[in-house]
Amino acid sequence: MRDPDFEAEDLATQPLRDLNLHRDDIPPLLIDVAAAPYATGGLHDCAQIARAVTDLNLYLGVDIDQPAVEKSDMQKGTNMAGNVAKSLVGGLIPFRGILREVTGANEERRRFERIVGAALIRRGFLKGMGEARECEWPARPAREGDVFDPVARRTAEMKPSPNGGTAEQVAVSETP
Repeated sequence: MRDPDFEAEDLATQPLRDLNLHRDDIPPLLIDVAAAPYATGGLHDCAQIARAVTDLNLYLGVDIDQPAVEKSDMQKGTNMAGNVAKSLVGGLIPFRGILREVTGANEERRRFERIVGAALIRRGFLKGMGEARECEWPARPAREGDVFDPVARRTAEMKPSPNGGTAEQVAVSETP
């Protein structure tokens, strides 16, 4: 999933996760997607495909076809220190690997990874559908010149088009 920034809570709950006493909630959307990553129900037009991709992006982070958000040196340093601290805390638990296997923590982690993997596959599938239907980004893979900033994108959509009305209104009226 996303490359989260370090939070002190992660450090404090690591031993509980190792013992399978603390689980991160998996969003229902991702669980549903994992059950049927290639389902096409409810995807009748480009707007619905774009919405499905955007919903997945909220949990998965930006896709590989988008520029990554650059982190500050301070955040990079904080994340590195946090990862070192988590490794140290994890190292304090004797027989951690065996403990994680016996308590089911490893199986829970594998389940989480399968669900995220299915969600990543779903996003690629959706973008392939969008590409086949000649949809605009984000319903298809990004291309050079696509606007990734949602505010700038919305502003561009609201500019008057040569055909009259806004680009958004023309796009909607041209949709079959």
